[in-house]
Amino acid sequence: MAVLTGGSETTTATAWWKTAIKWICGIEKQVQLTAHQKAQMTSLDEVPFYRTLCSVNALALMAVAVFFCAFFA
Repeated sequence: MAVLTGGSETTTATAWWKTAIKWICGIEKQVQLTAHQKAQMTSLDEVPFYRTLCSVNALALMAVAVFFCAFFA
């Protein structure tokens, strides 16, 4: 990576193929995250209501699937 200085701005020039790969993958810019933001993004905390709702939905879908398998077997 070469750093080009033009006037008061400092821009970073990358190879064209790296820019193309980043564009195809949807990575336009890389944002620096703070430690708090990183901890929040990697946290496994769950809201109890949504955890229960997801479990109830999973049980209902499994019951429907078992019913259809038994009915059409």
